[in-house]
Amino acid sequence: MAKSILSKVTDSLTGRFIAWFLLVSLVPLTVLGILSYITAENALEEAAINDLIAMSNSLEQNIITYFEGNIHTINALSEVHAIHDYKETEMGVVEAQSVIDSIFEKDLGYYEIFIMNENGTIIASTSKEYIGENKAEDDYYVG
Repeated sequence: MAKSILSKVTDSLTGRFIAWFLLVSLVPLTVLGILSYITAENALEEAAINDLIAMSNSLEQNIITYFEGNIHTINALSEVHAIHDYKETEMGVVEAQSVIDSIFEKDLGYYEIFIMNENGTIIASTSKEYIGENKAEDDYYVG
């Protein structure tokens, strides 16, 4: 029991051969394993980044398409003669109100549609409680 296992292995020629073969085979195997791990890690990271870039590009295009569609719709709505050429008379306001109500019923995804006069006062709206409210101080009013 006085001899350790290492000394028993190294005392015989067979033991020495086995030790050298293990050393010669395990060191390159370990290096190869570490290199494979690093390569796989880098490949997975690059694939994840590429997936995120592709997803962000797709979302960017969806957002651009959504806003371009809304801009076209708003431009088309602004060209409606009843809205564009309304007269600030009782009949003109009633006609403009009926036009925006019919547009709003088509459910184009708008929360509210309203028309302001030159002073920024809402004269027609799909939310009747806002009629008469002055929006001249709001960011979107360009007077």
